[in-house]
Amino acid sequence: MVLVTPFDSLKELAAAHYPWLPVRHLLRHRMETAHTLRRLHVPAAVITADNDTVVPAARSAPVREAAKDLRADFRIKNVGHNDIYNALDFTAALVNSVAAVSDD
Repeated sequence: MVLVTPFDSLKELAAAHYPWLPVRHLLRHRMETAHTLRRLHVPAAVITADNDTVVPAARSAPVREAAKDLRADFRIKNVGHNDIYNALDFTAALVNSVAAVSDD
């Protein structure tokens, strides 16, 4: 499993962006990535953007911690959430991540 700019929980991400709203209670689909990943026994890789303001590092860190078999962890420097795919380092990170989770 290769996760690009992942967040731990949509409710926690929304609460970080909108702390004055009761978003934790309003969301129907919470997308608990870290919780789900804790239950899986699969090789994982995480790729994040160093300047991500959409999914800040505090929301990606729990995903890394939840992975039982984290085989690759790349932080692409000088890019944000929406421009990570255009970064030259992204292609190498993706290729290396796929190779890392495919090796057994």
